[in-house]
Amino acid sequence: MKRIAAIAAIALCIASPSLAEEVLYCTDTDVSGFVFETSTKTEKFSSSEDRFTVKVISKTKREIQMSGSRHGVPYVCNKRSLDNSFYCNIPYDRYATVKPFLFYDNRKYRRSVLDVFRIYIAYGTCTKF
Repeated sequence: MKRIAAIAAIALCIASPSLAEEVLYCTDTDVSGFVFETSTKTEKFSSSEDRFTVKVISKTKREIQMSGSRHGVPYVCNKRSLDNSFYCNIPYDRYATVKPFLFYDNRKYRRSVLDVFRIYIAYGTCTKF
């Protein structure tokens, strides 16, 4: 009986860190793009840097919550063999927007937004607390 309890305790100690979710706090450092004012007029997009949190659930799942939002959005991720980065996108987006993220070592990222009113790309950094 003691042997089973000891094995269970060791298994819990070993498994706990691997099951813990990692939370990253990210902010844009550079943003560039365009806003469509009318069907024929565009203006350069200038935005204050967005902040968001990324909950790394697994290698293939992340939840991204933009500042000012009440809920996170689930993203599905795939590791790219080219540079060991992770490409993440919303599996189903009912608003017909494209908002993919590309994470490099969970410290740097690139994201783009393409929707009806604007198109832009942003670069930024993430930190753990």
